[in-house]
Amino acid sequence: MRTWQIALIVFAMVVIASVYVFEQDYASKREWSVVQAAEMAGRNQPIQERIQYYNDREFGSVIGILDFEGRGRVWVLGNAKYGERLKILPTLASQEGLRVRITPTEFESIKDKVSLSDDVKEFLANSVQTGISKP
Repeated sequence: MRTWQIALIVFAMVVIASVYVFEQDYASKREWSVVQAAEMAGRNQPIQERIQYYNDREFGSVIGILDFEGRGRVWVLGNAKYGERLKILPTLASQEGLRVRITPTEFESIKDKVSLSDDVKEFLANSVQTGISKP
């Protein structure tokens, strides 16, 4: 094989890899946008239910779970497919390893209503506690 043919093959591989990485990054950003939209939509709504759902046609459901103090929600994308597999807002919750608290019944209800990735199932399973009172 000639040098220019090898260079052409290497160039083509670099272009294909770059396009793939760009598409993955772009899709991940779109998923984050869905989580942000859910957080914005639920921000000023009165807190009546412990669990809220925000549905997006392309990326599925975002789950809003009442935080420890009962003053706000932690939003989790149910089935992230690109980039980080656990997309949580506020990001402070994911960075510090903070957990939400849900009952076993709420966990089963979420699993019945939303397609969950393994990472989100694990996050929610680690958040299950008994004896939680309603807001």
